[in-house]
Amino acid sequence: MTKAFLYKSGHLSPYFSKYDIYYEWKFNKKMTRFWFDTQAIWNGDGPNAGGDVELLDSAGNSESYSDIESTTFKGNTVTLIVSPPTGALDGYYKIKIERISKRYFVVKKIPKPNERFNGKKVYRTPSLFGVRFVNSELV
Repeated sequence: MTKAFLYKSGHLSPYFSKYDIYYEWKFNKKMTRFWFDTQAIWNGDGPNAGGDVELLDSAGNSESYSDIESTTFKGNTVTLIVSPPTGALDGYYKIKIERISKRYFVVKKIPKPNERFNGKKVYRTPSLFGVRFVNSELV
């Protein structure tokens, strides 16, 4: 896994008809900022993505980037600790990403963390576990 693979373009998930959503995210070049968005395709009421990603979501605002507090690269995986863009959560999210091919990566399951970072609780995003993402340029 390299920084270049992550920041060169945005990334999209498959469309989930059960929830009428897809996920999108992108990184800045220095891997210090992270943008995550949940979009509904047909539902005018907005996406129903589950509470675990609710505070991480930019709600379509392209200026709502999260700060990446920690980045750890190890082989084909990267582990990120990010703060929510709104500041509504007094804590951080931990996301582990594994590159599975030249074009795809998948969000890996992490054990339920009972950890703290900078004195604040760390949360995880189970609704993203196992979700594959592809470069948005390829879609």
